[in-house]
Amino acid sequence: MLQDKIYELCCKLNENEENVVILPQTVKRYASAFRSVIRLAVEEKIIDKDPFTEGMKYPKIFKPNIPCLDRRDYDVIVQYLTGKVNAPSPELVRDDVMLACGSLGGLRRGEMVALTWSHIENLDSATRTNVRISIARLAYQPKGEKTTKGNPKSVDSVRTFTIPKLFADVLWRWREDLKTRGVPVTGNSHVLNDGDGEIISIYSPTKRFKPYLSTVFGQDKDVTLHSLRHTFASMLSMTGTSPDTIRDVLGHDDLKTTQIYLHALQLKEEDLMKNMNDYHAAQVVGEEEPKNEN
Repeated sequence: MLQDKIYELCCKLNENEENVVILPQTVKRYASAFRSVIRLAVEEKIIDKDPFTEGMKYPKIFKPNIPCLDRRDYDVIVQYLTGKVNAPSPELVRDDVMLACGSLGGLRRGEMVALTWSHIENLDSATRTNVRISIARLAYQPKGEKTTKGNPKSVDSVRTFTIPKLFADVLWRWREDLKTRGVPVTGNSHVLNDGDGEIISIYSPTKRFKPYLSTVFGQDKDVTLHSLRHTFASMLSMTGTSPDTIRDVLGHDDLKTTQIYLHALQLKEEDLMKNMNDYHAAQVVGEEEPKNEN
Protein backbone atom coordinates (compact mmCIF):
# COMPACT_ATOMS: atom_id res chain seq x y z
CA MET A 1 0.00 0.00 0.00
CA LEU A 2 2.82 2.39 0.88
CA GLN A 3 4.68 1.59 -2.32
CA ASP A 4 1.54 2.17 -4.36
CA LYS A 5 1.07 5.56 -2.68
CA ILE A 6 4.59 6.56 -3.64
CA TYR A 7 3.93 5.56 -7.25
CA GLU A 8 0.68 7.51 -7.11
CA LEU A 9 2.48 10.65 -5.96
CA CYS A 10 4.94 10.26 -8.82
CA CYS A 11 2.13 10.62 -11.36
CA LYS A 12 -0.43 12.58 -9.33
CA LEU A 13 -3.52 13.88 -11.14
CA ASN A 14 -5.22 17.18 -10.38
CA GLU A 15 -8.97 17.72 -10.28
CA ASN A 16 -9.06 18.04 -14.07
CA GLU A 17 -7.22 14.71 -14.40
CA GLU A 18 -4.24 16.41 -15.99
CA ASN A 19 -0.73 15.29 -15.18
CA VAL A 20 0.95 17.34 -12.46
CA VAL A 21 4.71 17.27 -12.14
CA ILE A 22 5.85 16.52 -8.59
CA LEU A 23 9.60 16.63 -8.16
CA PRO A 24 11.21 13.40 -6.94
CA GLN A 25 12.67 15.19 -3.93
CA THR A 26 9.17 16.36 -3.00
CA VAL A 27 7.87 12.79 -3.14
CA LYS A 28 10.73 11.67 -0.91
CA ARG A 29 10.01 14.53 1.50
CA TYR A 30 6.36 13.44 1.78
CA ALA A 31 7.49 9.87 2.38
CA SER A 32 10.00 11.00 5.01
CA ALA A 33 7.31 12.91 6.90
CA PHE A 34 4.98 9.92 6.83
CA ARG A 35 7.80 7.64 7.91
CA SER A 36 8.24 9.71 11.05
CA VAL A 37 4.59 9.05 11.88
CA ILE A 38 5.06 5.33 11.24
CA ARG A 39 8.11 5.21 13.53
CA LEU A 40 6.12 6.87 16.29
CA ALA A 41 3.34 4.33 15.78
CA VAL A 42 5.87 1.52 16.23
CA GLU A 43 7.26 3.14 19.40
CA GLU A 44 3.76 3.49 20.80
CA LYS A 45 3.06 -0.16 19.87
CA ILE A 46 0.14 0.79 17.66
CA ILE A 47 1.68 -1.33 14.89
CA ASP A 48 4.20 -4.15 15.17
CA LYS A 49 6.89 -3.09 12.71
CA ASP A 50 8.02 -0.34 10.38
CA PRO A 51 6.98 -1.32 6.82
CA PHE A 52 9.47 1.18 5.39
CA THR A 53 12.30 -1.14 6.44
CA GLU A 54 11.21 -3.63 3.77
CA GLY A 55 12.92 -1.52 1.10
CA MET A 56 10.74 1.07 -0.61
CA LYS A 57 11.46 2.22 -4.15
CA TYR A 58 11.59 5.96 -4.70
CA PRO A 59 11.78 8.09 -7.87
CA LYS A 60 15.33 8.80 -8.98
CA ILE A 61 16.62 12.28 -8.25
CA PHE A 62 18.75 13.69 -11.03
CA LYS A 63 21.12 16.18 -9.47
CA PRO A 64 22.58 19.02 -11.52
CA ASN A 65 26.30 19.53 -11.85
CA ILE A 66 27.67 20.62 -8.50
CA PRO A 67 29.51 23.97 -8.63
CA CYS A 68 33.09 23.63 -7.56
CA LEU A 69 36.19 25.80 -7.60
CA ASP A 70 38.95 24.50 -9.85
CA ARG A 71 42.44 23.60 -8.69
CA ARG A 72 43.90 26.96 -9.65
CA ASP A 73 41.29 28.70 -7.49
CA TYR A 74 42.04 26.29 -4.67
CA ASP A 75 45.73 27.20 -4.89
CA VAL A 76 44.75 30.87 -4.50
CA ILE A 77 42.84 29.97 -1.31
CA VAL A 78 45.83 28.05 0.09
CA GLN A 79 48.24 30.90 -0.56
CA TYR A 80 45.80 33.52 0.70
CA LEU A 81 45.18 31.74 4.02
CA THR A 82 48.88 30.95 4.44
CA GLY A 83 49.67 34.64 4.06
CA LYS A 84 47.05 35.57 6.64
CA VAL A 85 48.36 33.01 9.15
CA ASN A 86 51.95 34.20 8.76
CA ALA A 87 51.17 37.93 8.93
CA PRO A 88 53.06 39.70 11.76
CA SER A 89 49.94 41.26 13.34
CA PRO A 90 46.36 40.06 13.88
CA GLU A 91 45.01 39.85 10.35
CA LEU A 92 42.36 37.14 10.34
CA VAL A 93 38.67 37.96 10.10
CA ARG A 94 35.72 35.66 10.65
CA ASP A 95 35.30 35.12 6.93
CA ASP A 96 38.84 33.72 6.70
CA VAL A 97 37.90 31.06 9.24
CA MET A 98 34.69 30.34 7.34
CA LEU A 99 36.74 29.92 4.16
CA ALA A 100 39.05 27.47 5.94
CA CYS A 101 36.15 25.51 7.44
CA GLY A 102 34.69 24.91 4.00
CA SER A 103 37.70 24.53 1.72
CA LEU A 104 40.10 22.84 4.18
CA GLY A 105 37.60 20.87 6.28
CA GLY A 106 34.53 20.33 4.14
CA LEU A 107 32.16 21.58 6.85
CA ARG A 108 28.53 22.36 6.07
CA ARG A 109 27.24 25.82 6.93
CA GLY A 110 25.29 24.55 9.94
CA GLU A 111 28.36 22.67 11.17
CA MET A 112 30.54 25.78 10.93
CA VAL A 113 28.08 27.88 12.90
CA ALA A 114 27.61 25.22 15.62
CA LEU A 115 31.36 24.56 16.06
CA THR A 116 32.81 25.46 19.47
CA TRP A 117 36.40 25.34 20.70
CA SER A 118 35.62 22.26 22.77
CA HIS A 119 35.12 20.35 19.50
CA ILE A 120 38.77 20.91 18.50
CA GLU A 121 41.47 18.61 19.90
CA ASN A 122 45.27 19.10 20.08
CA LEU A 123 45.19 22.68 18.80
CA ASP A 124 48.13 23.55 21.05
CA SER A 125 50.33 20.71 19.81
CA ALA A 126 53.79 21.75 18.63
CA THR A 127 53.36 20.87 14.95
CA ARG A 128 49.54 21.03 14.69
CA THR A 129 49.60 18.02 12.36
CA ASN A 130 47.38 15.90 14.61
CA VAL A 131 44.55 18.36 15.26
CA ARG A 132 41.11 16.76 15.16
CA ILE A 133 37.62 18.19 14.84
CA SER A 134 34.46 16.58 16.16
CA ILE A 135 31.19 17.34 14.41
CA ALA A 136 28.38 16.56 16.82
CA ARG A 137 25.93 19.46 16.50
CA LEU A 138 24.20 21.27 13.66
CA ALA A 139 22.93 24.86 13.73
CA TYR A 140 19.54 25.65 12.25
CA GLN A 141 17.07 28.52 12.42
CA PRO A 142 13.30 27.89 12.46
CA LYS A 143 11.30 30.55 10.63
CA GLY A 144 10.82 33.62 12.79
CA GLU A 145 13.11 32.32 15.54
CA LYS A 146 16.77 32.63 16.53
CA THR A 147 19.50 30.25 15.46
CA THR A 148 19.76 27.20 17.68
CA LYS A 149 21.56 23.86 17.69
CA GLY A 150 20.40 20.28 17.42
CA ASN A 151 21.54 16.85 16.38
CA PRO A 152 22.74 16.33 12.79
CA LYS A 153 20.34 14.90 10.21
CA SER A 154 21.88 11.44 10.32
CA VAL A 155 24.20 9.41 12.52
CA ASP A 156 26.81 9.48 9.74
CA SER A 157 27.04 13.26 10.06
CA VAL A 158 28.42 12.80 13.59
CA ARG A 159 32.14 12.31 13.03
CA THR A 160 35.67 13.09 14.20
CA PHE A 161 38.56 13.49 11.78
CA THR A 162 42.05 14.91 11.46
CA ILE A 163 42.25 18.24 9.65
CA PRO A 164 45.03 19.61 7.40
CA LYS A 165 47.77 21.57 9.15
CA LEU A 166 46.85 24.78 7.33
CA PHE A 167 43.30 24.55 8.68
CA ALA A 168 44.69 23.97 12.18
CA ASP A 169 47.03 26.96 11.77
CA VAL A 170 44.09 29.17 10.79
CA LEU A 171 42.09 28.06 13.84
CA TRP A 172 45.06 28.57 16.19
CA ARG A 173 45.82 32.04 14.80
CA TRP A 174 42.14 33.01 14.93
CA ARG A 175 41.90 31.94 18.56
CA GLU A 176 45.03 33.94 19.48
CA ASP A 177 43.70 36.97 17.57
CA LEU A 178 40.43 36.78 19.50
CA LYS A 179 42.33 36.75 22.78
CA THR A 180 44.37 39.76 21.67
CA ARG A 181 41.13 41.62 20.93
CA GLY A 182 39.75 40.80 24.36
CA VAL A 183 37.14 38.36 23.08
CA PRO A 184 36.36 35.58 25.60
CA VAL A 185 37.57 32.19 24.37
CA THR A 186 36.29 29.20 26.32
CA GLY A 187 35.36 25.67 25.40
CA ASN A 188 31.73 26.73 24.93
CA SER A 189 32.59 29.77 22.80
CA HIS A 190 31.65 29.45 19.15
CA VAL A 191 34.51 29.57 16.68
CA LEU A 192 32.50 31.77 14.31
CA ASN A 193 31.21 34.63 16.44
CA ASP A 194 30.72 38.39 16.40
CA GLY A 195 33.05 39.12 19.28
CA ASP A 196 31.01 37.71 22.14
CA GLY A 197 31.49 33.98 21.67
CA GLU A 198 27.77 33.48 21.08
CA ILE A 199 26.26 31.63 18.14
CA ILE A 200 25.70 33.72 15.01
CA SER A 201 22.74 33.61 12.64
CA ILE A 202 22.76 30.61 10.32
CA TYR A 203 22.27 33.04 7.43
CA SER A 204 25.20 35.31 8.30
CA PRO A 205 27.92 33.23 6.56
CA THR A 206 25.86 32.98 3.37
CA LYS A 207 25.20 36.71 3.17
CA ARG A 208 28.89 37.55 3.61
CA PHE A 209 30.31 34.85 1.37
CA LYS A 210 30.25 36.24 -2.17
CA PRO A 211 31.42 39.78 -1.35
CA TYR A 212 34.24 38.33 0.75
CA LEU A 213 35.25 35.78 -1.88
CA SER A 214 35.63 38.53 -4.48
CA THR A 215 38.29 40.13 -2.26
CA VAL A 216 40.19 36.81 -2.07
CA PHE A 217 40.26 36.33 -5.86
CA GLY A 218 40.07 39.93 -6.97
CA GLN A 219 36.94 39.17 -8.99
CA ASP A 220 33.45 37.75 -8.59
CA LYS A 221 33.06 33.99 -8.37
CA ASP A 222 29.77 32.37 -9.32
CA VAL A 223 29.86 29.78 -6.54
CA THR A 224 28.07 29.21 -3.26
CA LEU A 225 29.37 28.64 0.26
CA HIS A 226 28.54 24.96 -0.11
CA SER A 227 30.88 24.87 -3.13
CA LEU A 228 33.79 24.98 -0.68
CA ARG A 229 32.70 21.62 0.71
CA HIS A 230 32.60 20.14 -2.78
CA THR A 231 35.97 21.70 -3.59
CA PHE A 232 37.50 20.12 -0.49
CA ALA A 233 36.13 16.71 -1.47
CA SER A 234 37.48 17.07 -5.00
CA MET A 235 40.92 18.00 -3.69
CA LEU A 236 40.95 14.99 -1.37
CA SER A 237 40.11 12.87 -4.38
CA MET A 238 42.87 14.50 -6.44
CA THR A 239 45.44 13.70 -3.75
CA GLY A 240 44.42 10.05 -3.77
CA THR A 241 42.04 9.62 -0.84
CA SER A 242 39.60 6.72 -1.15
CA PRO A 243 35.86 7.43 -1.68
CA ASP A 244 34.96 5.56 1.52
CA THR A 245 37.28 7.75 3.59
CA ILE A 246 36.02 10.93 1.92
CA ARG A 247 32.47 9.83 2.68
CA ASP A 248 33.37 9.44 6.36
CA VAL A 249 35.08 12.84 6.53
CA LEU A 250 32.17 14.61 4.83
CA GLY A 251 29.56 12.78 6.90
CA HIS A 252 27.60 11.30 4.00
CA ASP A 253 25.26 8.43 4.81
CA ASP A 254 25.51 7.02 1.30
CA LEU A 255 28.61 6.52 -0.84
CA LYS A 256 26.52 7.40 -3.92
CA THR A 257 26.27 10.96 -2.60
CA THR A 258 30.06 11.17 -2.39
CA GLN A 259 30.56 9.64 -5.82
CA ILE A 260 28.44 12.32 -7.48
CA TYR A 261 31.47 14.56 -7.63
CA LEU A 262 34.39 12.25 -6.95
CA HIS A 263 36.67 10.23 -9.19
CA ALA A 264 39.15 9.05 -6.61
CA LEU A 265 42.11 6.73 -6.38
CA GLN A 266 42.58 4.32 -3.49
CA LEU A 267 44.76 5.35 -0.54
CA LYS A 268 45.25 4.02 2.97
CA GLU A 269 43.15 5.83 5.57
CA GLU A 270 46.15 6.74 7.73
CA ASP A 271 47.44 8.85 4.83
CA LEU A 272 44.19 10.83 4.66
CA MET A 273 45.65 14.27 5.43
CA LYS A 274 49.32 13.71 4.62
CA ASN A 275 48.83 14.33 0.91
CA MET A 276 46.71 17.40 1.62
CA ASN A 277 49.44 18.83 3.87
CA ASP A 278 52.10 18.10 1.25
CA TYR A 279 50.00 19.72 -1.44
CA HIS A 280 49.40 22.86 0.63
CA ALA A 281 53.10 23.18 1.42
CA ALA A 282 54.03 22.75 -2.24
CA GLN A 283 51.76 25.59 -3.33
CA VAL A 284 53.32 27.96 -0.82
CA VAL A 285 56.98 27.25 -1.62
CA GLY A 286 56.41 26.71 -5.34
CA GLU A 287 57.47 23.07 -5.45
CA GLU A 288 56.05 20.47 -7.77
CA GLU A 289 52.86 18.86 -6.47
CA PRO A 290 53.43 15.57 -4.64
CA LYS A 291 53.09 12.38 -6.64
CA ASN A 292 50.80 9.61 -5.50
CA GLU A 293 52.91 6.49 -5.04
CA ASN A 294 49.91 4.20 -4.52
